[in-house]
Amino acid sequence: MKSEYIRIFGTLSGLYSCHIFSDAKLGDVCRRSLQCQISAGPLAICNGYMTDGICVCNSTISHEVAGECYETKYLNEYCRVDQNCLLPENPIGEDRLGLCYYGVCSCRIGKRPAKNNRSCIENRMMDQKCENDIQCQMTENAVCRTICLCETGFTRSKDGKQCLRAALKFGEPCIENEQCSRYLENGVCKKNVCTCPDKYHGYETRCRKDVKPDEPCFDDAECVISKDLLNKVNCTKGICTCTYGKSYDDNFCLSDAPYSTDHQNGLLALSFLIAVFINFI
Repeated sequence: MKSEYIRIFGTLSGLYSCHIFSDAKLGDVCRRSLQCQISAGPLAICNGYMTDGICVCNSTISHEVAGECYETKYLNEYCRVDQNCLLPENPIGEDRLGLCYYGVCSCRIGKRPAKNNRSCIENRMMDQKCENDIQCQMTENAVCRTICLCETGFTRSKDGKQCLRAALKFGEPCIENEQCSRYLENGVCKKNVCTCPDKYHGYETRCRKDVKPDEPCFDDAECVISKDLLNKVNCTKGICTCTYGKSYDDNFCLSDAPYSTDHQNGLLALSFLIAVFINFI
């Protein structure tokens, strides 16, 4: 049975009038918002004014839960109770409310917020079927390509649970061999740096066999066993040869010809001056 109450209203003439109203639930006929607020809370309104209306929640700031109106909050927004946390885009049949966890609207265990914070979607692990990238974000740097995979520029860790940044050149940091072999042929991780196996060196994006001067070679890349030999050595007629000759102890290739053109020109000028001086004497 509905309860009734009397409310006194003032008029412009200073007189007062009394009106008898009964309380109303959401969906009931009403004339004043106060009728609706008795049972549905302060955010309920009567959508008519002194004419027959219907008790509803103020849709701009609230929503209905079990016959009451609660302030609407979305995922990652501050909340007071679970009923604040609306998930309007959750699929039909799924829970339309999130959890108010430590004062913030959150998803239930095993789910994560969608990009617009209007629904919760199930987490997906690597190699599991997915519908969008957000489902794969349980693994950092993973994306959805029908199944969850590592995005371009990253590679799967040895245990398959992480996406690690792949090295694009030798000398870049690493923690696993997989990072060094994704884009670098035969690359390995040593002391947290991408390099090549013993007796091999990195040349561009490949590991090439170490070939020292005067040893048989296939191409120039085999002879350039360190950066300081770049442009100083080449594979000539199948033999690694120093372009400008070797040092006096044959330990390394010289960086320039022993007597460059400028040096030779200088010697010629000096010889000319000496000859002139002798003739003058």
